Amino acid sequence: MKERGLGQMNLFSDHKISVTSDHVNHTLQFTDDIVRNFPDRLAGFDSCNRASLAIAAEFSLHCDANSVKKESFEFSPAAFIKIVRPAVILFGIAIAFIFFKMPVVSLFCLTLSLAVFTSQFVFYKKIFDPFFPKAQGYNIFGIVEPDRVAVSGFCGVAGALWQSNVYARLEAKARRFSPGERP
Repeated sequence: MKERGLGQMNLFSDHKISVTSDHVNHTLQFTDDIVRNFPDRLAGFDSCNRASLAIAAEFSLHCDANSVKKESFEFSPAAFIKIVRPAVILFGIAIAFIFFKMPVVSLFCLTLSLAVFTSQFVFYKKIFDPFFPKAQGYNIFGIVEPDRVAVSGFCGVAGALWQSNVYARLEAKARRFSPGERP
């Protein structure tokens, strides 16, 4: 079977998706507007909430009628990163106890430090969330006919992201370069 290039890649179904340079330019302009008009878009802050409203308004122009929804979620933004400093200090204390020839205390401190890192950065457990203030975040989503493809946007540390734009950018790049050319 012939390998399909990026330009022939079908991301949703068996029908061809037509993406023009106007679509790509609109998408990039919209993303620039969000970044420029809503600085400091950390999840849970007012600027992020206002950006989510702008994303919802844009989605309502392109998604099915009444399909654009805004769902909220509660999280503790500081819990994930604020625990790192004490864990690193505990790790340093474990190393110090090795030099004082107290391996049991060192092993306890090292195990506790590694448990904190593993729970937060590997398994993303919310062990420390109850000890930090809560914030409200938002997800925006809508449905586009005919395939009922969900598109979504969110505000986070990096700001607003319109996920459907990724496909438009891939299509634009694929059309710009044939398989044998380099960018």
